[in-house]
Amino acid sequence: MHAEDGTREEASALADLQFHWDERYVIEFDDSVWSARWKAGGEDLKAGTAEDLRELIRTDYARRRHADYTGLRERMST
Repeated sequence: MHAEDGTREEASALADLQFHWDERYVIEFDDSVWSARWKAGGEDLKAGTAEDLRELIRTDYARRRHADYTGLRERMST
């Protein structure tokens, strides 16, 4: 989305999400659907609001970090 494609609030929310999560996720807003996709692959996260998408991203990121940590811990113990 470009700023002229939506409201200022939507453009601001998109810019904020991208600023905080752009290294890990491709974040888009299109036709009132907010979406994020893990850059290394995976399922799309979709939400009706920017705040809902932010929560989905936080949950997804925490799950991925936990899985990475658990896998590393298991590899180190063998």
